[in-house]
Amino acid sequence: MYKLKELLSPEQFIAPIHTRLSELEQAYKTKQLEVKRNPSGLIRIVKNHGQLQFYKRKSKSDLQGTYMPRSQNQLAYKLIQSDYDKKALAAIKEEISFIKLFLTKYQTTNTNHHFKKLPDSRQKIVTPLTLTDSKYAELWLSEKYPRKKIPPDIPKLFTDNKEQVRSKAEVLIANAMKTSGIPYRYEFPIKINLKAGDPSQVPVIQTFHPDFYCLNLRTRKEYIWEHFGMMDEAEYSTRAAEKIILYQQNGYFPGKNLIITMETSKTKPSSIELNQIIQEYLK
Repeated sequence: MYKLKELLSPEQFIAPIHTRLSELEQAYKTKQLEVKRNPSGLIRIVKNHGQLQFYKRKSKSDLQGTYMPRSQNQLAYKLIQSDYDKKALAAIKEEISFIKLFLTKYQTTNTNHHFKKLPDSRQKIVTPLTLTDSKYAELWLSEKYPRKKIPPDIPKLFTDNKEQVRSKAEVLIANAMKTSGIPYRYEFPIKINLKAGDPSQVPVIQTFHPDFYCLNLRTRKEYIWEHFGMMDEAEYSTRAAEKIILYQQNGYFPGKNLIITMETSKTKPSSIELNQIIQEYLK
């Protein structure tokens, strides 16, 4: 896939770190309550003839402990769990402190922070290590490519970007992406090996023009989006299935870098569904 080059890709780890921090803080609260409710004590575990035996220790200096009969196994399990929970609480607390310290320092030490601190006059001159989303989108959209000719006999349908497309569904998809600020190219050409399913065959390269070639600005990841509009027609649906298989053989997989939408004479994609797809893959 075509992709602009940046010395540093956009950071994508801060959001997962915040998620981790939130999970740690919730786990800390939960385990604190459990430790307060559970009994405390030390357990020595001995394996005897394949069976676990438990000995309750009065203190750390009590290395032997008092044997606990099987009737007290549940108590032994709770004591063992409680001992682990106490250690886990200490580890969670330390990890929370470490993450908060990192986030505080990262806010003022990352390269984007230093770029944003530059006066506007310098920002216009400097090429940052990571391009701004707007600049990346501008450069990405500036690539010239040959457009497929649309037959004059089909209905004239135009998107909010003033480009002519082939179906009402494509108008909806294009307008939904424009509203969400998703850069896309209509019918951008890509090379497909028709023999990719059989490595022993000589490659046969053909140019495909998927409906949309889209960009997730946050991840800089590119997707092709194919809309299949007459899936209740047997011949059309067969060709659609063959096309999807060809895409997969050439490295385009649904949910990874290929978005697929469909419609029949009775079911059409709604704006809600299209926006859900955009949020899932392109935001």
